[in-house]
Amino acid sequence: MLFSDQRFLKALKKNGLNISAMGFQQPHLQKQKQMMYFILLCVAVFITFKISERYLQEVSQILKPAGKLGNTVTQLQTPTKDAASFIAVNMTKTLLVSAYLEHRTNPQQVRVIAVVLREETVIYRCVLLCRNNQVHVSDGDLQIHTDHFGFRYGTADILCVIPSSCDTPSHVAVSSAAFKGFLEVIPWSMSSFLNVSRGWLPLHGPGDIHYFGQITALNDCLYRNMYRSKYVALHDIDELILPQTVKTWTELLPLLESKYTPNKCYMFENNVFPNNVMLPRSGTDPARWRGVPGVDILAHLHQEPVSKDHVYEKFKIIVNPRLVVSVSVHGVLKSHSMNGCAWVDRNIARMYHTRAQMQIDLPSDQLIYDGRLLSYSETLIKAVNVMLSESRIL
Repeated sequence: MLFSDQRFLKALKKNGLNISAMGFQQPHLQKQKQMMYFILLCVAVFITFKISERYLQEVSQILKPAGKLGNTVTQLQTPTKDAASFIAVNMTKTLLVSAYLEHRTNPQQVRVIAVVLREETVIYRCVLLCRNNQVHVSDGDLQIHTDHFGFRYGTADILCVIPSSCDTPSHVAVSSAAFKGFLEVIPWSMSSFLNVSRGWLPLHGPGDIHYFGQITALNDCLYRNMYRSKYVALHDIDELILPQTVKTWTELLPLLESKYTPNKCYMFENNVFPNNVMLPRSGTDPARWRGVPGVDILAHLHQEPVSKDHVYEKFKIIVNPRLVVSVSVHGVLKSHSMNGCAWVDRNIARMYHTRAQMQIDLPSDQLIYDGRLLSYSETLIKAVNVMLSESRIL
Protein backbone atom coordinates (compact mmCIF):
# COMPACT_ATOMS: atom_id res chain seq x y z
CA MET A 1 0.00 0.00 0.00
CA LEU A 2 1.27 3.48 -0.90
CA PHE A 3 1.08 6.31 1.68
CA SER A 4 1.22 10.12 1.29
CA ASP A 5 4.09 11.85 3.08
CA GLN A 6 1.86 12.99 5.94
CA ARG A 7 0.16 9.62 6.49
CA PHE A 8 3.49 7.77 6.32
CA LEU A 9 5.12 10.08 8.88
CA LYS A 10 2.14 9.71 11.21
CA ALA A 11 2.47 5.96 10.92
CA LEU A 12 6.16 6.11 11.78
CA LYS A 13 5.54 8.45 14.73
CA LYS A 14 2.78 6.17 16.00
CA ASN A 15 5.32 3.35 16.08
CA GLY A 16 7.76 5.35 18.23
CA LEU A 17 9.84 7.17 15.62
CA ASN A 18 10.25 10.89 16.57
CA ILE A 19 10.00 12.42 13.08
CA SER A 20 8.26 15.70 12.38
CA ALA A 21 5.12 15.64 10.26
CA MET A 22 6.25 18.64 8.29
CA GLY A 23 7.16 18.54 4.60
CA PHE A 24 10.44 16.98 3.41
CA GLN A 25 11.41 20.13 1.54
CA GLN A 26 12.49 22.02 4.66
CA PRO A 27 16.32 22.12 4.92
CA HIS A 28 16.47 21.56 8.66
CA LEU A 29 14.76 18.17 8.19
CA GLN A 30 17.36 16.72 5.83
CA LYS A 31 18.86 14.53 8.57
CA GLN A 32 15.43 13.18 9.51
CA LYS A 33 14.70 12.59 5.83
CA GLN A 34 17.94 10.68 5.39
CA MET A 35 17.19 8.65 8.48
CA MET A 36 13.74 7.79 7.16
CA TYR A 37 15.19 6.65 3.80
CA PHE A 38 17.69 4.52 5.66
CA ILE A 39 14.88 2.92 7.69
CA LEU A 40 12.88 2.29 4.51
CA LEU A 41 15.91 0.74 2.85
CA CYS A 42 16.48 -1.56 5.84
CA VAL A 43 12.81 -2.59 5.85
CA ALA A 44 12.87 -3.26 2.10
CA VAL A 45 16.05 -5.35 2.36
CA PHE A 46 14.61 -7.32 5.28
CA ILE A 47 11.34 -8.05 3.45
CA THR A 48 13.19 -9.04 0.27
CA PHE A 49 15.47 -11.33 2.25
CA LYS A 50 12.56 -13.05 4.02
CA ILE A 51 10.66 -13.53 0.75
CA SER A 52 13.77 -14.95 -0.93
CA GLU A 53 14.50 -17.17 2.06
CA ARG A 54 10.98 -18.58 2.03
CA TYR A 55 11.09 -19.18 -1.73
CA LEU A 56 14.42 -20.94 -1.51
CA GLN A 57 13.11 -23.11 1.31
CA GLU A 58 10.11 -24.10 -0.78
CA VAL A 59 12.29 -24.84 -3.79
CA SER A 60 15.17 -26.62 -2.17
CA GLN A 61 13.98 -28.20 1.05
CA ILE A 62 14.23 -31.95 1.46
CA LEU A 63 10.69 -33.24 1.53
CA LYS A 64 9.67 -35.63 4.26
CA PRO A 65 8.60 -39.17 3.32
CA ALA A 66 4.87 -39.82 3.03
CA GLY A 67 4.78 -43.53 2.31
CA LYS A 68 6.25 -45.59 -0.51
CA LEU A 69 4.62 -46.79 -3.71
CA GLY A 70 6.84 -49.69 -4.66
CA ASN A 71 10.43 -50.65 -5.18
CA THR A 72 10.89 -48.05 -7.93
CA VAL A 73 9.99 -45.19 -5.61
CA THR A 74 12.38 -42.38 -4.81
CA GLN A 75 12.02 -39.42 -2.47
CA LEU A 76 12.32 -35.94 -3.93
CA GLN A 77 15.44 -34.30 -2.57
CA THR A 78 18.07 -31.59 -2.93
CA PRO A 79 21.80 -31.98 -3.43
CA THR A 80 23.43 -33.34 -0.30
CA LYS A 81 26.69 -34.99 0.67
CA ASP A 82 24.94 -38.34 1.04
CA ALA A 83 25.79 -41.09 -1.41
CA ALA A 84 23.40 -41.57 -4.33
CA SER A 85 21.19 -44.65 -4.25
CA PHE A 86 20.45 -46.53 -7.44
CA ILE A 87 16.99 -48.01 -8.00
CA ALA A 88 16.25 -50.40 -10.86
CA VAL A 89 13.03 -49.98 -12.82
CA ASN A 90 11.29 -53.33 -13.10
CA MET A 91 11.42 -55.10 -16.48
CA THR A 92 13.91 -52.57 -17.90
CA LYS A 93 17.63 -51.80 -17.85
CA THR A 94 16.94 -48.34 -16.39
CA LEU A 95 18.57 -47.14 -13.16
CA LEU A 96 17.08 -44.23 -11.22
CA VAL A 97 19.60 -42.03 -9.42
CA SER A 98 17.61 -39.21 -7.82
CA ALA A 99 14.55 -37.00 -8.27
CA TYR A 100 14.16 -33.25 -7.92
CA LEU A 101 11.37 -30.69 -8.17
CA GLU A 102 11.81 -28.69 -11.38
CA HIS A 103 10.39 -25.19 -10.83
CA ARG A 104 11.74 -23.66 -14.04
CA THR A 105 9.16 -25.25 -16.34
CA ASN A 106 5.51 -24.44 -16.82
CA PRO A 107 3.80 -26.56 -15.69
CA GLN A 108 6.21 -27.66 -13.00
CA GLN A 109 7.76 -31.09 -13.29
CA VAL A 110 9.67 -33.70 -11.38
CA ARG A 111 13.05 -34.34 -12.97
CA VAL A 112 14.32 -37.87 -12.39
CA ILE A 113 18.00 -38.34 -13.17
CA ALA A 114 18.55 -41.80 -14.61
CA VAL A 115 20.93 -44.07 -16.48
CA VAL A 116 19.36 -45.84 -19.46
CA LEU A 117 20.31 -48.40 -22.08
CA ARG A 118 20.13 -46.19 -25.16
CA GLU A 119 19.08 -49.00 -27.49
CA GLU A 120 16.17 -50.02 -25.24
CA THR A 121 12.71 -48.68 -26.04
CA VAL A 122 10.73 -48.05 -22.87
CA ILE A 123 7.51 -46.15 -22.24
CA TYR A 124 7.64 -44.83 -18.68
CA ARG A 125 4.88 -44.15 -16.20
CA CYS A 126 5.28 -41.68 -13.34
CA VAL A 127 3.34 -42.06 -10.10
CA LEU A 128 3.40 -38.95 -7.92
CA LEU A 129 2.49 -39.07 -4.24
CA CYS A 130 1.20 -35.61 -3.37
CA ARG A 131 1.18 -33.96 0.04
CA ASN A 132 -2.61 -34.14 0.15
CA ASN A 133 -2.14 -37.93 0.02
CA GLN A 134 -3.46 -38.18 -3.53
CA VAL A 135 -1.75 -40.28 -6.19
CA HIS A 136 -1.41 -39.11 -9.79
CA VAL A 137 -0.23 -41.20 -12.74
CA SER A 138 1.18 -39.68 -15.91
CA ASP A 139 3.50 -40.53 -18.78
CA GLY A 140 7.22 -39.96 -18.30
CA ASP A 141 9.09 -37.99 -20.97
CA LEU A 142 12.52 -39.52 -21.60
CA GLN A 143 15.33 -37.17 -22.64
CA ILE A 144 18.70 -38.87 -23.18
CA HIS A 145 21.72 -36.56 -22.88
CA THR A 146 23.65 -36.09 -26.10
CA ASP A 147 27.04 -36.69 -24.48
CA HIS A 148 27.37 -40.45 -24.06
CA PHE A 149 30.63 -40.88 -26.04
CA GLY A 150 29.32 -43.92 -27.87
CA PHE A 151 28.74 -46.09 -24.80
CA ARG A 152 25.60 -48.24 -24.70
CA TYR A 153 24.39 -46.59 -21.51
CA GLY A 154 23.92 -42.87 -21.10
CA THR A 155 22.63 -40.27 -18.66
CA ALA A 156 19.00 -39.29 -19.11
CA ASP A 157 16.21 -37.26 -17.57
CA ILE A 158 12.72 -38.66 -17.07
CA LEU A 159 10.36 -35.70 -16.76
CA CYS A 160 7.05 -36.10 -14.95
CA VAL A 161 4.49 -33.30 -15.18
CA ILE A 162 2.99 -32.20 -11.84
CA PRO A 163 -0.77 -31.62 -12.25
CA SER A 164 -2.26 -28.48 -10.76
CA SER A 165 -4.23 -30.58 -8.27
CA CYS A 166 -1.03 -32.09 -6.82
CA ASP A 167 0.15 -30.24 -3.75
CA THR A 168 3.96 -30.52 -3.92
CA PRO A 169 4.72 -34.23 -4.41
CA SER A 170 6.94 -35.90 -1.82
CA HIS A 171 7.72 -39.13 -3.70
CA VAL A 172 7.81 -40.28 -7.30
CA ALA A 173 7.76 -43.83 -8.63
CA VAL A 174 8.82 -44.65 -12.17
CA SER A 175 7.78 -47.86 -13.89
CA SER A 176 7.62 -49.32 -17.34
CA ALA A 177 4.20 -49.01 -18.97
CA ALA A 178 4.43 -52.78 -19.49
CA PHE A 179 4.37 -53.40 -15.72
CA LYS A 180 0.38 -54.25 -14.27
CA GLY A 181 0.78 -51.20 -11.50
CA PHE A 182 1.56 -50.84 -7.69
CA LEU A 183 0.23 -52.84 -4.81
CA GLU A 184 -0.13 -51.23 -1.40
CA VAL A 185 -0.38 -53.82 1.36
CA ILE A 186 -2.06 -52.55 4.53
CA PRO A 187 -1.56 -54.83 7.56
CA TRP A 188 -4.85 -56.04 9.02
CA SER A 189 -4.24 -57.17 12.59
CA MET A 190 -7.78 -57.40 13.97
CA SER A 191 -7.01 -60.96 15.11
CA SER A 192 -4.73 -59.42 17.76
CA PHE A 193 -7.79 -57.91 19.43
CA LEU A 194 -10.72 -60.16 18.52
CA ASN A 195 -11.32 -63.82 17.85
CA VAL A 196 -12.07 -63.35 14.16
CA SER A 197 -14.17 -65.91 12.33
CA ARG A 198 -12.67 -67.66 9.33
CA GLY A 199 -16.11 -68.15 7.83
CA TRP A 200 -18.93 -65.90 6.66
CA LEU A 201 -21.45 -67.42 9.08
CA PRO A 202 -21.02 -68.52 12.73
CA LEU A 203 -21.78 -72.11 11.74
CA HIS A 204 -18.89 -72.02 9.24
CA GLY A 205 -16.40 -70.69 11.74
CA PRO A 206 -16.66 -69.61 15.39
CA GLY A 207 -15.53 -66.14 16.36
CA ASP A 208 -16.51 -62.64 17.39
CA ILE A 209 -16.82 -61.02 13.98
CA HIS A 210 -17.59 -61.99 10.38
CA TYR A 211 -14.73 -63.33 8.22
CA PHE A 212 -11.64 -61.58 9.63
CA GLY A 213 -13.57 -58.30 9.89
CA GLN A 214 -14.10 -58.14 6.12
CA ILE A 215 -16.85 -55.54 6.15
CA THR A 216 -14.76 -53.25 8.37
CA ALA A 217 -11.86 -53.60 5.93
CA LEU A 218 -14.09 -52.78 2.96
CA ASN A 219 -15.38 -49.59 4.57
CA ASP A 220 -11.87 -48.57 5.61
CA CYS A 221 -10.77 -49.12 1.99
CA LEU A 222 -13.65 -46.97 0.77
CA TYR A 223 -12.79 -44.01 3.01
CA ARG A 224 -9.03 -44.43 2.74
CA ASN A 225 -9.30 -43.95 -1.03
CA MET A 226 -12.21 -41.50 -1.09
CA TYR A 227 -10.11 -38.62 -2.40
CA ARG A 228 -7.21 -40.61 -3.81
CA SER A 229 -9.05 -42.42 -6.58
CA LYS A 230 -11.92 -41.64 -8.91
CA TYR A 231 -13.20 -45.20 -8.56
CA VAL A 232 -12.68 -48.03 -6.09
CA ALA A 233 -13.10 -51.73 -6.93
CA LEU A 234 -14.25 -53.84 -4.00
CA HIS A 235 -13.54 -57.52 -4.57
CA ASP A 236 -11.47 -60.38 -3.17
CA ILE A 237 -7.99 -61.44 -4.26
CA ASP A 238 -9.39 -64.54 -6.00
CA GLU A 239 -11.74 -62.35 -8.07
CA LEU A 240 -10.96 -60.31 -11.18
CA ILE A 241 -13.30 -57.90 -12.95
CA LEU A 242 -12.28 -58.29 -16.59
CA PRO A 243 -13.41 -56.11 -19.51
CA GLN A 244 -14.50 -58.02 -22.58
CA THR A 245 -14.23 -55.42 -25.35
CA VAL A 246 -11.23 -53.44 -24.06
CA LYS A 247 -8.23 -54.47 -22.00
CA THR A 248 -7.93 -52.11 -19.03
CA TRP A 249 -10.15 -50.57 -16.38
CA THR A 250 -9.15 -47.09 -17.52
CA GLU A 251 -10.65 -47.94 -20.92
CA LEU A 252 -13.65 -49.72 -19.39
CA LEU A 253 -14.86 -47.01 -17.01
CA PRO A 254 -15.61 -44.38 -19.69
CA LEU A 255 -17.66 -47.04 -21.49
CA LEU A 256 -19.64 -47.70 -18.32
CA GLU A 257 -20.18 -43.99 -17.74
CA SER A 258 -21.43 -43.60 -21.30
CA LYS A 259 -23.80 -46.58 -21.19
CA TYR A 260 -25.04 -46.39 -17.59
CA THR A 261 -24.34 -42.70 -16.83
CA PRO A 262 -21.85 -41.50 -14.21
CA ASN A 263 -22.50 -41.25 -10.48
CA LYS A 264 -23.41 -44.88 -10.11
CA CYS A 265 -21.98 -48.05 -8.72
CA TYR A 266 -21.38 -50.77 -11.28
CA MET A 267 -22.23 -54.36 -10.39
CA PHE A 268 -20.45 -57.27 -12.11
CA GLU A 269 -21.82 -60.76 -12.58
CA ASN A 270 -20.01 -63.53 -10.71
CA ASN A 271 -18.56 -66.33 -12.87
CA VAL A 272 -17.01 -69.31 -11.05
CA PHE A 273 -13.87 -70.97 -12.43
CA PRO A 274 -13.31 -74.11 -10.30
CA ASN A 275 -9.72 -74.34 -9.05
CA ASN A 276 -10.05 -78.07 -8.48
CA VAL A 277 -10.70 -78.75 -12.15
CA MET A 278 -7.79 -78.52 -14.58
CA LEU A 279 -8.47 -79.23 -18.23
CA PRO A 280 -6.00 -79.00 -21.14
CA ARG A 281 -5.53 -75.44 -22.31
CA SER A 282 -3.52 -73.51 -24.81
CA GLY A 283 -0.93 -70.96 -23.76
CA THR A 284 2.35 -71.04 -21.91
CA ASP A 285 2.63 -73.15 -18.79
CA PRO A 286 5.14 -71.36 -16.50
CA ALA A 287 7.12 -74.38 -15.29
CA ARG A 288 9.05 -72.16 -12.87
CA TRP A 289 5.92 -71.84 -10.73
CA ARG A 290 5.69 -75.53 -9.94
CA GLY A 291 6.04 -76.04 -6.23
CA VAL A 292 5.08 -72.42 -5.47
CA PRO A 293 2.07 -72.32 -3.08
CA GLY A 294 -1.09 -70.77 -4.41
CA VAL A 295 -3.41 -71.09 -7.39
CA ASP A 296 -2.34 -70.44 -10.99
CA ILE A 297 -5.42 -68.74 -12.40
CA LEU A 298 -4.10 -69.26 -15.94
CA ALA A 299 -4.54 -73.00 -15.45
CA HIS A 300 -8.29 -72.73 -14.74
CA LEU A 301 -10.02 -71.46 -17.84
CA HIS A 302 -13.28 -73.39 -17.62
CA GLN A 303 -16.25 -71.91 -15.81
CA GLU A 304 -19.46 -73.20 -14.40
CA PRO A 305 -22.58 -72.26 -16.39
CA VAL A 306 -24.20 -69.17 -14.94
CA SER A 307 -27.42 -70.23 -13.28
CA LYS A 308 -30.41 -67.97 -13.79
CA ASP A 309 -31.34 -68.57 -10.16
CA HIS A 310 -27.96 -67.30 -8.93
CA VAL A 311 -26.92 -64.81 -11.60
CA TYR A 312 -27.33 -61.87 -9.21
CA GLU A 313 -25.64 -63.49 -6.22
CA LYS A 314 -22.10 -62.89 -4.95
CA PHE A 315 -21.49 -60.00 -7.33
CA LYS A 316 -18.85 -57.33 -6.68
CA ILE A 317 -18.74 -53.63 -7.49
CA ILE A 318 -16.72 -50.72 -8.79
CA VAL A 319 -17.96 -47.47 -7.27
CA ASN A 320 -17.32 -43.75 -7.05
CA PRO A 321 -16.34 -43.66 -3.33
CA ARG A 322 -17.43 -40.05 -2.83
CA LEU A 323 -21.04 -41.06 -3.41
CA VAL A 324 -21.08 -43.91 -0.90
CA VAL A 325 -21.64 -43.82 2.86
CA SER A 326 -21.25 -47.53 3.65
CA VAL A 327 -20.70 -50.81 1.80
CA SER A 328 -21.06 -54.50 2.49
CA VAL A 329 -19.51 -57.64 0.99
CA HIS A 330 -21.85 -57.45 -1.99
CA GLY A 331 -22.96 -53.96 -2.89
CA VAL A 332 -23.73 -50.59 -1.32
CA LEU A 333 -25.61 -50.30 1.98
CA LYS A 334 -26.04 -46.53 2.04
CA SER A 335 -25.25 -43.89 -0.56
CA HIS A 336 -25.13 -40.12 -0.89
CA SER A 337 -26.58 -38.48 -4.01
CA MET A 338 -26.05 -41.63 -6.06
CA ASN A 339 -28.50 -42.57 -8.79
CA GLY A 340 -28.65 -46.26 -7.92
CA CYS A 341 -26.47 -49.13 -9.13
CA ALA A 342 -26.31 -50.65 -12.61
CA TRP A 343 -25.83 -54.26 -13.65
CA VAL A 344 -23.05 -54.41 -16.23
CA ASP A 345 -23.74 -56.46 -19.33
CA ARG A 346 -21.57 -59.61 -19.17
CA ASN A 347 -20.46 -58.94 -22.74
CA ILE A 348 -18.93 -55.64 -21.59
CA ALA A 349 -17.31 -56.88 -18.37
CA ARG A 350 -17.80 -59.61 -15.79
CA MET A 351 -16.10 -61.05 -12.73
CA TYR A 352 -13.84 -64.10 -12.91
CA HIS A 353 -13.91 -65.97 -9.59
CA THR A 354 -11.27 -68.72 -9.24
CA ARG A 355 -12.40 -70.81 -6.29
CA ALA A 356 -13.60 -74.25 -5.21
CA GLN A 357 -16.35 -75.67 -7.39
CA MET A 358 -19.80 -74.44 -6.33
CA GLN A 359 -21.95 -76.68 -8.50
CA ILE A 360 -20.45 -79.85 -7.06
CA ASP A 361 -22.66 -82.22 -9.05
CA LEU A 362 -21.75 -80.61 -12.38
CA PRO A 363 -19.66 -82.97 -14.61
CA SER A 364 -16.49 -81.47 -16.06
CA ASP A 365 -17.71 -81.82 -19.65
CA GLN A 366 -20.41 -79.24 -18.90
CA LEU A 367 -17.89 -76.58 -17.94
CA ILE A 368 -17.53 -73.73 -20.45
CA TYR A 369 -14.11 -72.73 -21.80
CA ASP A 370 -13.21 -69.02 -21.52
CA GLY A 371 -9.69 -68.00 -22.57
CA ARG A 372 -10.04 -64.28 -21.84
CA LEU A 373 -7.40 -64.46 -19.10
CA LEU A 374 -4.79 -65.59 -21.62
CA SER A 375 -4.76 -62.13 -23.21
CA TYR A 376 -3.11 -60.95 -19.97
CA SER A 377 -0.76 -63.92 -19.61
CA GLU A 378 2.43 -62.33 -20.96
CA THR A 379 2.47 -59.34 -18.61
CA LEU A 380 1.04 -61.38 -15.73
CA ILE A 381 3.73 -64.08 -15.96
CA LYS A 382 6.49 -61.44 -16.13
CA ALA A 383 5.12 -59.58 -13.12
CA VAL A 384 4.70 -62.74 -11.05
CA ASN A 385 8.22 -63.92 -11.91
CA VAL A 386 9.64 -60.56 -10.78
CA MET A 387 7.76 -60.70 -7.49
CA LEU A 388 8.70 -64.34 -6.84
CA SER A 389 12.35 -63.56 -7.55
CA GLU A 390 12.44 -60.43 -5.40
CA SER A 391 10.76 -62.25 -2.54
CA ARG A 392 13.27 -65.09 -3.03
CA ILE A 393 10.56 -67.71 -3.39
CA LEU A 394 12.17 -68.71 -6.68
